[in-house]
Amino acid sequence: MLVQFNSELNTTNRRSDWKRFINRIFSGDLGVAYAHSQTTHAPVPKTKTYQTLTSSANVTMNTNLGVNAKITLAHSMTITLSNLVSGDEGNIVITQAAGNYTVDISPTPKVIDGDGSGAVVITDGAGSITTLCYTYDGTNLLINYAPYK
Repeated sequence: MLVQFNSELNTTNRRSDWKRFINRIFSGDLGVAYAHSQTTHAPVPKTKTYQTLTSSANVTMNTNLGVNAKITLAHSMTITLSNLVSGDEGNIVITQAAGNYTVDISPTPKVIDGDGSGAVVITDGAGSITTLCYTYDGTNLLINYAPYK
């Protein structure tokens, strides 16, 4: 590109040649993108490592710390997913400790399940596991789940 410009320089009027050259760069005539003003940065992908949540009445899962989580229930609780952005998807693995605890999810999800109740049903019994798979489209939190005994 500079070779092309150098060959076009008029030695009697360099200032106007530079202005013309700069205008050609910004107009796209030379096929050069803006060096700094149009630089876009891709978002940093969220980690897929499982974060361990601690059981309490209200638990926050910060998706900036990871889109996957695991928790052993020692309480009935509400799990709030924070910092969701459109396109987030992940898993929450829930293990029952000893009781028959329940889990609510916030924001209120649209649940895809076999019984049509629209609620997440956690498998009862010590050591039982329920896996929640979720995706967020910017408006709706969609959850599918699978209980294991």
